[in-house]
Amino acid sequence: TESFLSKGPTSSTITNIWRRKSSASDVIDLDDGSFCIAVLGDLHLDPKNMAAHLEAREHIINHMGSESFLSETKNTHLISLGDLGGYKANPGTSKCFEHAKDYLEGFEVGFSVVAGNHDLEGLAEFESDAENMRRFMEIFDMKKPYWAKILAKDVLMVGLSTTQFRDAPYSSHEVYIDEEQRDWFEGICREHSAENNWKILVFTHAPPLGSDLRVVQYISPNWSSGRIS
Repeated sequence: TESFLSKGPTSSTITNIWRRKSSASDVIDLDDGSFCIAVLGDLHLDPKNMAAHLEAREHIINHMGSESFLSETKNTHLISLGDLGGYKANPGTSKCFEHAKDYLEGFEVGFSVVAGNHDLEGLAEFESDAENMRRFMEIFDMKKPYWAKILAKDVLMVGLSTTQFRDAPYSSHEVYIDEEQRDWFEGICREHSAENNWKILVFTHAPPLGSDLRVVQYISPNWSSGRIS
């Protein structure tokens, strides 16, 4: 199934949006509408304090195995919603991304990642948000900050990443989805409509600006929108 962007100069298909080699964990059954998915929030991994994260990983692996067995499905996937590095563990740096990738690969299941605000916090290593994002995409084998992947029969996963930290006009805690992502997402929704029985699961670090979803009423005296954490 091709995405909306396959028709344009920044084209990529849903099936090849990840450049990493496929493995047994990436195989899906397109005749099976059932699936098992695990969603990880802000990991804030610290290489010096990993005991709890390693224990949690084992719990999740066991739980996903049980759920997929009981559901008789091999359609399994793991989603990380970003903010990968600990506050005192150089978040947003190459070293942080590499450590997080190693941790996520330890789940031994296909996984996808979106960027959170702290993933663009590599201020000492990168001069701009764009440069920071390029390194994030390089390490996680992403062609774009956004992606789409079929999870099961008529079930599509979509990931959107925040692209502003240094450039945020109010607060770096905002989740800003740029125009390119919004245009792409609108095309994805047109091509995979509910009328054609598609279900779309959308993943972002937090509700994006403009979504009208309110998660934190107040965060900063110089943050005017007061909508997004």
